[in-house]
Amino acid sequence: MCAPFGVIVKESPSTKQTNSPAVPPPHVLALSVEEAAAALGIGRTMVFYLLRDGKLRAIKIGKRTLIPVREIESFLARLLGEVVNG
Repeated sequence: MCAPFGVIVKESPSTKQTNSPAVPPPHVLALSVEEAAAALGIGRTMVFYLLRDGKLRAIKIGKRTLIPVREIESFLARLLGEVVNG
């Protein structure tokens, strides 16, 4: 149900969604180029440049290009190492 602009709608307790502690959220192993760009705070073109230059690695599943979360973490660790080491 959409409310008009400026109208505040309160949810009743019966319609409010709750997070069940018995069901853990799914663990994301890889991100699309768009998701990786958003996670890094850069544009998707820059992600493709990083892939092309070998600074970031990806996998292909069918037509999809996916970047493992561990690869993004490694990329950031390498960048931090460069900053610390000068």
